[in-house]
Amino acid sequence: MYVLSDSHYRLTGLLPLFLLGAVLGRVGHTTARTQRATAALGLLAGCGWLVGKALHWSTDPGRWVDNTHDVALSALVFAAVCAAAGAPALLGVVSRAVLRPVAVIGTVALSTYALQFVLLVLLVRHGPAWLPFGWRPAAVFVAACLLVSWWWARLVGTGPLEWALGALSGRALLQRQPARG
Repeated sequence: MYVLSDSHYRLTGLLPLFLLGAVLGRVGHTTARTQRATAALGLLAGCGWLVGKALHWSTDPGRWVDNTHDVALSALVFAAVCAAAGAPALLGVVSRAVLRPVAVIGTVALSTYALQFVLLVLLVRHGPAWLPFGWRPAAVFVAACLLVSWWWARLVGTGPLEWALGALSGRALLQRQPARG
């Protein structure tokens, strides 16, 4: 239980945002009203983040500044993706072409997250002495993980954790049943 409630682990802070995104994705996220409300929430949270930073409030995980930062980023990105999905035909074709690789990577997102976690733990604990730390190796690490995720999703299909969740939740069985009618 400590792993879930520890302020350094992002699950408890980000899980509500993932769940909200899943709900909005199911109920019609491309409506103009939803896009405006989500963008307004993002801007409001961004203002709250700026106020917290200006007042030098704690930026520790789980605190006001950290949470408003997460909400602002999540809401603004969600609004932008929804706007792209509901864009007029020509802009929609372009945005869908640009976002298609992101959508493919999204089909193995949980497995990618777990892979990154395991690799980071191994690199930190048992990394070679020559391995540099900094933003450049981090950028290479992220790009390599995204490339492997894209490759896996295109050539293999479902990620191992996504497959396991589908099997455990019964979703795989529901998809195999013939349509009635």
